[in-house]
Amino acid sequence: MLETGNNTNQAYSLSIRIHADGFSFYSCNPLTDKGFKKEDYFFQPESDRTGQILSAVNQSVLIHEKQHAQFNLLLQSPVTHVPMELFRKEETELLFNFSNTKAKTPVQILYNILPRLEIVEIFRIEEQLYSQLTKQFPNIRYYAQNSMLLEKMASHQTQYDTGKKLYVYSYNKRIFLFHYKNNKLLFANEFKADNHQSALYLLLHVWKNLEFDAYTDECIFLAPGEYELALMEKVREYLKSVYELSPTVLFRRAALTRIPQIPFDLLTLLLNGF
Repeated sequence: MLETGNNTNQAYSLSIRIHADGFSFYSCNPLTDKGFKKEDYFFQPESDRTGQILSAVNQSVLIHEKQHAQFNLLLQSPVTHVPMELFRKEETELLFNFSNTKAKTPVQILYNILPRLEIVEIFRIEEQLYSQLTKQFPNIRYYAQNSMLLEKMASHQTQYDTGKKLYVYSYNKRIFLFHYKNNKLLFANEFKADNHQSALYLLLHVWKNLEFDAYTDECIFLAPGEYELALMEKVREYLKSVYELSPTVLFRRAALTRIPQIPFDLLTLLLNGF
């Protein structure tokens, strides 16, 4: 079980982002929007996913055409949240397995420390993928997909929030919903949502379970694209206060926010500290 870091603001970084349908490589300097490059891949159902990722890493021109000072991997994975004061390194695997089903293949259990929230987010990665990437990129850092997003939005919450808010982040046919109370993470869960109707149902179900008020409490969509903007209009039929929060506002117009191809979860990693 290994701890991961969160300081990525150094020269060019190479980020690998893995999701349910595929993966992407991003090469950029967090301080500028110049020189950004991206490669997208979709999983082939007849082939081993880990093998596809490792093959693409070895063959990618983007990865090998320049020197990268930092390597990151952002991974969609089941997670377990543990209060920092209750976390013990030697119990990491036990804590994760207690609340998640056993993987079909050997895995490495990792964790991210979220200091502002005072929690530890535990997640898993396939052992073969972890072993090969760590061997090829010794300084690579591993992150659960929404870990830095939760940490960043906690800082925004601390500065500006005075009421109850449900944050919504939609991506890759999934919807991530979370809520803070007294600057602590009270709720965070991710759901599969193939269409607007499924996303709307899940959002309103969580809203009701959290006992939010349809008139006074706020629903905030993070970095909404065209699909999410259409979803917002459907949500407005049921909730009064529905807003969007753009990366340019959240990150004070940092250069990378001008690149629409960078997903919001990756932005919160690359611009951590801005």
